[in-house]
Amino acid sequence: FDCSHLQGGSNRAACVVFVDGEQRPRMSRTFELPDTGGDDYASMEGAVRQRFSGSAVLPSLIVIDGGAGQLAAALRGLEAAGVANDVPVCALAKRKEEVFVPGRRDPLDVDPDGPAGLLLREVRDAAHAHALRAHRKARSTRYGEPR
Repeated sequence: FDCSHLQGGSNRAACVVFVDGEQRPRMSRTFELPDTGGDDYASMEGAVRQRFSGSAVLPSLIVIDGGAGQLAAALRGLEAAGVANDVPVCALAKRKEEVFVPGRRDPLDVDPDGPAGLLLREVRDAAHAHALRAHRKARSTRYGEPR
């Protein structure tokens, strides 16, 4: 999951799906979210809640683009959807490629260039790119094509 907005407006979130290490673009989803005034945590919580409310199909792992704050927001969304204890979740922060998991204050020691680190980064980057495309499309519709 990743979220993208322009000062809280044209707020979009994206969820991408990977199966056996390969992205499945047709399974990706975009969520139009209410304007949050730039509150990234509210956007993440809303996107996760929207994706998993009433959903029978749960992934093996949820990867959040962000750090401990985005992870906490995603956990609130999972709680609101009633699936907080049904699926593992982690967050990957860009700055140092740190992996955060629930119940642990410090990031996990994951080699960013090892197989797990590379896969997490690929998933995170795909979600980021999908969210950015959705946001740009919404922004161009709302404000006209940028010059």
